[in-house]
Amino acid sequence: SVAGCEEVCNAPSTPGYDFSSAGHLRRDPWAPSGVRCASGYTTYYSGGLTYGKCAAAGGFYSVAGCEAVCLGPATTTGYDFSNAGTDLRRDQLTSSGITCAWGYTADYTGGVTLTTCPAPGWFYSVAGCE
Repeated sequence: SVAGCEEVCNAPSTPGYDFSSAGHLRRDPWAPSGVRCASGYTTYYSGGLTYGKCAAAGGFYSVAGCEAVCLGPATTTGYDFSNAGTDLRRDQLTSSGITCAWGYTADYTGGVTLTTCPAPGWFYSVAGCE
C-alpha cells in the first residue's frame, strides 16, 4: 500500500472567485478555506462564502456567496443620494431614493435613471438631472 496519499477536491474556475490561496482541498476531513471573492465581488449581501465538497476524489468543489457589485457613480453633481438604497449588487441596482439635488431639475427623460456598471467593480452611472 501507498502511505501519505490523500483524496482531494480540485479548485473550480468559477468567475467571481479568487482561488490563488486555496488550490486543492482535502476531502476528509473536509475543512475548506482559502477562497476569496475576486475584485469587484463581495459576500456582503449573501452573508458569506459557502463550499460544496466534490462528489469524488479529483472532482471539483463548488463555491457560492460572491456577488458582482458596482462602485458608486464617479459623478454625483446634481444628484441627492441621501435617501438612496445601499444595495450595489450589479443585478439589483435601482434609482429608488435618488433625486435631483437642490438647484437641479429632472431632464426631458422624466427622472433619475441608472446604468449598471459595465463589469463588476466598475462605476455605475446616473442620468436625468440637469
